[in-house]
Amino acid sequence: MSNVVPFVLKTDSTGYLPCYMDRPIFISDTAIISARGGSFNVNGFSVTSADISSQLDTEPIQNSLCCNLPCQANFSISDSAGYIHFKDSSILAKSWIWDFGDANYDTAQNPIHLYVDSGNYEVCLIASNDCMSDGKCLNLYADCSIPLAVFNDTAMDFKVSFSDSSVNASGYSWDFGDGSKSNKQNPTHTYQDTGDYIVCLTAFNNCYSNTHCKIVNVACCTVWPGDVNNDGIVRIPDIFDIGFHYGEIGKPRSNTDIYWVAHKADQWGTQMLNGVNTAFSDCDGDGRVYYSDFGAVTQNYSLTHNKSTEPNTMNSSGPAVYLSFDTNAYLIGDTAYVDVMLGDSALLLTDIYNLNFDLISPCCQIDSSTLFFNYVDSWFGSLTDTSKVGVEVFDNINQIYHTGMVKTNQVGSNGYGKIAEIKFVLSNIAKTGQGEELLVFDIENISAFESNGDSIPISYAVSDTIKVVPNRIDEIVKMEYSVAVFPNPNSGMFAVEIEMQTRAELEIQLTNITGQIIYSESVNTSFYKKDINLSDYAKGIYTLKVVGVGGVVSKKVVYR
Repeated sequence: MSNVVPFVLKTDSTGYLPCYMDRPIFISDTAIISARGGSFNVNGFSVTSADISSQLDTEPIQNSLCCNLPCQANFSISDSAGYIHFKDSSILAKSWIWDFGDANYDTAQNPIHLYVDSGNYEVCLIASNDCMSDGKCLNLYADCSIPLAVFNDTAMDFKVSFSDSSVNASGYSWDFGDGSKSNKQNPTHTYQDTGDYIVCLTAFNNCYSNTHCKIVNVACCTVWPGDVNNDGIVRIPDIFDIGFHYGEIGKPRSNTDIYWVAHKADQWGTQMLNGVNTAFSDCDGDGRVYYSDFGAVTQNYSLTHNKSTEPNTMNSSGPAVYLSFDTNAYLIGDTAYVDVMLGDSALLLTDIYNLNFDLISPCCQIDSSTLFFNYVDSWFGSLTDTSKVGVEVFDNINQIYHTGMVKTNQVGSNGYGKIAEIKFVLSNIAKTGQGEELLVFDIENISAFESNGDSIPISYAVSDTIKVVPNRIDEIVKMEYSVAVFPNPNSGMFAVEIEMQTRAELEIQLTNITGQIIYSESVNTSFYKKDINLSDYAKGIYTLKVVGVGGVVSKKVVYR
């Protein structure tokens, strides 16, 4: 081949050979330059003599033809714990070299890497094509510590609560040793029999797992006298199971007392409705569920042990509980008679076996030594009904009367209206000033149960107010009018009728259970009658208040 001219191609200012084509060259090639007129052919593309930098020798030489292909390295990290994913987003890259910062490398385009130790790492990528290479580094914190499984257990008879104390764990797998499993962090498990069980906890994260096992002893029964339902606290609802299992017998404990300590007892052959062994209803440990066991509830009332309790709930579809005072105004030293009302003619209660509630009175304004509950005219049971027991506990500090009543014959009562009567004397220390004083009584923490143990939903616990006036005769104001509401309860429409001895100014207000005024009227009359429509309002209990020269009269209005 005459006219063969050996040469090298010029480089541009970047140090890379220019590209002489209308598309990129993606591979290196050996260029044999042949002279053809004033230009040269390089693998089918034209190169002019201006591109020749020098004549090297008389022999043809091989030159690598390369183009200025822009390669730009880039990547992202999608995780920070466990197996970390790296995603390449480089431009015009054909190969990749990853340095994970822990002496490990990879050449995949989108690698996945697991760090053995937690810590900060600098991850670098070198991306390349046929012409050039580019690099990029990012910092990351890899969280991949080895977990340590640790747990504690608290056994209350067959029910065992497990609390996790593991470190570096994000997931949990429990094996309770009886074939049951759980993936909760702090589960509770009820065993069907006594014995020793090997309980194992496997704690894991995105990287590793660790298992710890221990023996858990399940024994029956640890009785705290008075906590009959075994919920961790002695309250009035505990009387239900004493009444329900009244008269049952079982194996007595070795110690027969009701001191607030944990008593070990053998399980009886039956269970209460909540699944707790019947031995818990034998509070004094004499082997018989009897009247004396109610004494543990009163003696140990409100005491607690290591258990959790659930709050009371209310249900708008259930009956209301409210108070009905024998009058609206009292003198200091008077005896007040208060009816406790449950349900109404529109909502008959059937099979009620147990009712519990707290009566909260104004501090220091009644003589607690005179407070007495009875069941005169009660549809739940009379004073002579030996199949009914009432339990009352007075919290003198907080002025709360914890009250409960339960049947003992496994037969519930049906009815509505008055279920109990409370009487007390208004104390001489009630007065803090010289004028009239309003006393507010609240009902809270209501619960009711049928004879099968099912809960009865209660819709409202209604507060009520009475007025105490001074004993000086010249300040006593006699009530000179009467107020009647009918029908009550009602289905949305009721009538108010007021009779006066003389013509007088009256202010009439109707408020809902939140205190919002929904009806108000001022009149000057000796006789008043008004039909009031509640159909545009929510069903519930409303308060009708009549204010006049004779004082304040309040009436509860039940809309169902």
